[in-house]
Amino acid sequence: MDKQKLRVVKFFAIIYILFGLSIIYLLNFNTGIEISGKPSGKGLEITVKNSSLHLIRDLNVSIIDQNNSESNILSLAELNPNDGKKIIIPEIHSTNGVITIKANALYHLEVLKQIQIEGTQEQKDELNAVLEGPNKTFVNTQTKFKITICATELENQSVKITPALESAFFTATPEPKSVEVKGGQCDTEEFTFSPSNKGKTTIAFNIQIGSLNKRLEKEIEIID
Repeated sequence: MDKQKLRVVKFFAIIYILFGLSIIYLLNFNTGIEISGKPSGKGLEITVKNSSLHLIRDLNVSIIDQNNSESNILSLAELNPNDGKKIIIPEIHSTNGVITIKANALYHLEVLKQIQIEGTQEQKDELNAVLEGPNKTFVNTQTKFKITICATELENQSVKITPALESAFFTATPEPKSVEVKGGQCDTEEFTFSPSNKGKTTIAFNIQIGSLNKRLEKEIEIID
């Protein structure tokens, strides 16, 4: 091979290598996930936003506690460009007045955010609630979701929890539950669902405490 051909081969080899590295970078190190938060009367209001120009898939948001254990609080199959999702995180999940949030998605850089919530009067609320459950489940399989409710005041709180489902995906909706949460303590209630059709849907719970109403949601995927 003469020198001229060798230079051409080297040139195209460099181009292919650079192209390959660019593809690897784009597939594994995309940016675009933003986390912001502010104290509110319900604890901490977190906004997870897609600030990129492309669709973000398989987005998961977790709370990291003082033992570095993770608890998933949000799962989205898709988040469109410039769209955001708000989540209310109870104050009970803070460590020394700080809540640590982690967000990751397929082919995107992981985002870790620490947000201070201590020292504001807005944080005080009658009650805090957290929804826990799987991101995926199967048709004709019993699926359990848990709601942990904590009363931040000293007085006992009467709470009504009402599940809300899309009837196209479930055989039946569990009955509402009325519970009394003792002041300064927590109560965990479990609900069982039976998915009947595959697809993507949202599990929701309406929580009523006197004149105060809250809604907890979790997006899930039902597969065969």
